[in-house]
Amino acid sequence: MAGPVAPPAGRWGRPAGQPLTVNVDKRRRPPAALVRLRDPDPELVVGEVFRSHLRREAPMDVHLRPPETSDAEVHYRYPPQASIARMYGAAAGALPKPTMARSSEWLAWIMGQSYGAMMDVDGEPVGHVRLHSLSEADRKARLAIGLFSEAMLGRGVGRRAITLCLDHAFGPMGLHRVDLRVLAFNTRAIRCYLACGFHHEGTEREAALIDGVWHDDWIMGILAHEHQRRAATGIVNI
Repeated sequence: MAGPVAPPAGRWGRPAGQPLTVNVDKRRRPPAALVRLRDPDPELVVGEVFRSHLRREAPMDVHLRPPETSDAEVHYRYPPQASIARMYGAAAGALPKPTMARSSEWLAWIMGQSYGAMMDVDGEPVGHVRLHSLSEADRKARLAIGLFSEAMLGRGVGRRAITLCLDHAFGPMGLHRVDLRVLAFNTRAIRCYLACGFHHEGTEREAALIDGVWHDDWIMGILAHEHQRRAATGIVNI
């Protein structure tokens, strides 16, 4: 069987422009309302994001790069974690067994995306970010991001990686719109997306059945001029 095919030449290159970094203090707890609600009200989450901007941490050295063959071994070294898998809708006890075959398939899948990049922190791979469902006619794509370990959560890594990805989407790729789906109970991710400039555009009610319970999906999006204005002015609000 042939190995994974590397992305075409000219598709890569570090995104232009100074990336915007926003960090949420990981010690902050969400309001009690967010803890009580299974699928929180958008205004409650937006309010928490605004308050979280009042405190920041020093940015980490985060950059994106093309995936490499050795990344399959890195992926294999990080067994799936239940706390992260649940945020993607995995049922309890449904974690796949880590194998090199599985990790090689994962790498080939990342390389096959419209834009699939590895996230490095201080030179070490910690996850990936990708753009998929590309529509060249409508100049839009859907964003997804994943960290290998929960140790990287709450440290601003995702925000910086998403900003770099959007730099590329609205720069070299020439996209007009990037959107995403996120489970409504994943308030940590929602805070991250809001801080990166995404807007809550709608809710798909009871769109995901997880462990016998229905959950809502949020649809969030950002347009090219919104991201470019934020990057040009250094705006860090929602």
